[in-house]
Amino acid sequence: MSIVWYFPMMGWFLLPRITIKVFKNNRPMKVIIDFHLIKSMEDFYNILKKEIDPPSYFGNNLDALYDSISGDVALPLTITFTSVNGFQIRAFSRLIQCMKDLDEDLKQFTFYLETS
Repeated sequence: MSIVWYFPMMGWFLLPRITIKVFKNNRPMKVIIDFHLIKSMEDFYNILKKEIDPPSYFGNNLDALYDSISGDVALPLTITFTSVNGFQIRAFSRLIQCMKDLDEDLKQFTFYLETS
């Protein structure tokens, strides 16, 4: 489990078991999506859109999700999927991979997956 701290005008620091992310102007936005509520990709997109406020032209597909987070949504951003069961890991594998790709590609985006 990581702890996110805010220190203005600094950089990124990594400590054992603690990740300290530092931003100049504001605290990172944190979105927690409880997968007890998610039965379909439509459910996921409906909840996500309420949380991150993507542009009006956002399409409900993984390419649009990647493009929106990497270019349209305010960063820094942390998204956590909670209560993800084994069936959902398989059913939403492409979504989870998209989030992992964003986490790898963007310095100001973090993705956590918490299984149940």
